[in-house]
Amino acid sequence: SDRQAREARERLSHMERAGVVSEMSSLLVHEVRQPLATLMTYAGGLRMYFRKKGTEDPVVNRTADEIVSEAQRVSDIVERVRSYAEEDTHPRHRMAASELIERALRTFSHSTTSSGVTIRKLCQSPAWAAPPEVLVEPLELELAIVNLLKNGAACMAALPESARSLDIGLECEPPHVRITVR
Repeated sequence: SDRQAREARERLSHMERAGVVSEMSSLLVHEVRQPLATLMTYAGGLRMYFRKKGTEDPVVNRTADEIVSEAQRVSDIVERVRSYAEEDTHPRHRMAASELIERALRTFSHSTTSSGVTIRKLCQSPAWAAPPEVLVEPLELELAIVNLLKNGAACMAALPESARSLDIGLECEPPHVRITVR
């Protein structure tokens, strides 16, 4: 029938698009990972160079560590894009909710939108001291928190620096955990 033919064409079209996206994501992974690996190698080489000269510099070491950390983060994001295109399952891990928040805050602090924004951590005791564990795909939740922080900061861009403040909260009412950005 006409309906079955149309549905078959739509399925074929969807499969073709998925194939193109999969090929493009594989190409992206290949093209982006090489320069990222090079950045990490250069950062490690820089640390070794200073160590050999006997002039280790804590600023250089910290900067090299940040370069490696950010390059690995980009690599993880690229891998996530590839896995979505290939419809891989997304592994979930148990981790402390406060650790996810700390990762997101560290990532946000490197963004241009964080400039002049004060972040206050609010929590229901003992949520921060004895953080609840959550079963999550860490990168997805970290990116969601970072996006909330960036959106909040963007909304305050016209305010004077003294008025630019965001609160990030962690509340635990077993079995639920709530992360808020205000």
